[in-house]
Amino acid sequence: MHRQNDITAAMVQQQHTSALPPREIPVFDGDPLQFRPFIKAFEQGVEGKAGSEDCLYYLEQFTKGQPQELVRSCQHMMPGRGYTVAKGLLQEHFGNPYKIATAYMKKALAWQAVKPEDVRALQAYSLFLRGCCNVMGDLQYLQELDMPVNMRTIISKLPYKMREQWRTTAHDIMERTHDRAHITNLVQFIERHVSILSEPLFGDIQDSPAGASASKPPSNFRSQPRSHVNSNVVDTAVISNDVTEDVRDHALDTECIEEARCLYCDRRHPVEECKQFNSKKHKEKILFLRQKGVCFACLCVGHITRDCKGRSVCKVCGQAHPTVLHIERQLTQEQLRASPEQLQSSFQTCGHTGAGKDQCVLSILPVKVKSAKGSRVITTYAFLDPGSSATFCSEHLMRKLNITGKGTSFLLRTMGQERVVPAYSLSGLEVSDLDSNNLYALPEVYTQKEMPVTVTNMITSEDLAKWPYLSKVRIPSVKANVDLLIGTNAPKVLEPWEVINSCQNGPYAIRTVLGWVVNGPLSGNSDAPLSSATVNRISLQRLEEMLVSQYNHDFIEKPTEEREMS
Repeated sequence: MHRQNDITAAMVQQQHTSALPPREIPVFDGDPLQFRPFIKAFEQGVEGKAGSEDCLYYLEQFTKGQPQELVRSCQHMMPGRGYTVAKGLLQEHFGNPYKIATAYMKKALAWQAVKPEDVRALQAYSLFLRGCCNVMGDLQYLQELDMPVNMRTIISKLPYKMREQWRTTAHDIMERTHDRAHITNLVQFIERHVSILSEPLFGDIQDSPAGASASKPPSNFRSQPRSHVNSNVVDTAVISNDVTEDVRDHALDTECIEEARCLYCDRRHPVEECKQFNSKKHKEKILFLRQKGVCFACLCVGHITRDCKGRSVCKVCGQAHPTVLHIERQLTQEQLRASPEQLQSSFQTCGHTGAGKDQCVLSILPVKVKSAKGSRVITTYAFLDPGSSATFCSEHLMRKLNITGKGTSFLLRTMGQERVVPAYSLSGLEVSDLDSNNLYALPEVYTQKEMPVTVTNMITSEDLAKWPYLSKVRIPSVKANVDLLIGTNAPKVLEPWEVINSCQNGPYAIRTVLGWVVNGPLSGNSDAPLSSATVNRISLQRLEEMLVSQYNHDFIEKPTEEREMS
């Protein structure tokens, strides 16, 4: 009777099993993240139903690439041993627990940054992190992902508002448990945020198109980085091709702003391009903007002019105000009688326009430049700039030297205007004067499309002849442009060996290892009005240093004697 009951139960179980849909076994291509699901599916679908010889051939069928080559190398063995060896090789090369944990961790740390209000991207990241914790916890490697440096990298993938909220949450956990927040707390925090954003009724709180004009700032809004670098006129910060999160957030805002309506006529264009608004008198413009609560420096809503950190630059005069608020300068009777050329020179401009023949000369001299790994030598002009903490060269010089560098970007701020510009990082450049073969190695050099000065900013032999006390100064003339700017991070090149002091308010000369340079006014009258001015102050700070400083500010950790895993 017991035997009959067992047979009946087996027949019922077989019937239920045959009614199930067929099991699909994925083809394994060598991805460590897919090894455990593949091997479990293969064991359940094939190994439990077939012999060792059939399992070996099925294992070859459900693999490709390198895993398939490993399986094929075992087919000459005895069936039982061949399958065991093949399965062991796959486990060794693709199923090692540490390799699987490392693959999960690399993917989590290299995840693309999530944009604000992108619920799908945030949910995808949340689900992957939950699976990452499950797998790494089962493999006993969760402590690797729990390290503070890895948690900070994961946090950097989140939108800025979520990072602010996590900072508060982490502090609350510290106060409540007297222990820092762990990766499981972070994953729970992200999952809860996804749940909030996915709430059917109140999850989406973005403005509707009808209310865009009242809530979105105009399209000339400029992103403002959270990290500040001290400089007078020009600030640069190196950022990787994965741009900083704040710039990405503001870039998203700018994309949305393009759909905003004009504050004046309610049409789809920024107020600065509104013809009706531009036709108004200046006082009427100011009164309207004041009533709307708009900043006079950037035409954005939400702050006042003295707190503005993204000032617009006028396209007419180059000053720090929006173009729509430009006031035409009133000409005097003497200026009205002047020629167009004289009238143009009577206006003072500020920026990288150069002083040239008008008043002053800068430290420019001819040099030879070459790459340490090449033999090609290029003759060009170099600007020895004590106002720059970095060294730059033009992209034209990089192409002439036939070298390429690592792609990067600068956050460039010039006279209230800021933008992200691409660049290349070059190493191994050497420079020398025209007459000797003594090469001086330059620090890391960053490329720009053009230099802030030109050959018109250097002294000529005719200008030198006007100042007898500079008779010993010789500056050769070459047929080239200014393609190199050497900053103070190359002190050996900028170091003065000999100085000829100025006389009668004239220029002064400095001899360096590369030759003589001359600085100062040519007219002998320092009180004469300038027709143009060169203002150049460049400071450079690496993104890594900015991130470390920001992390130290955002995530304060108490010193501990405990050692963590490498």
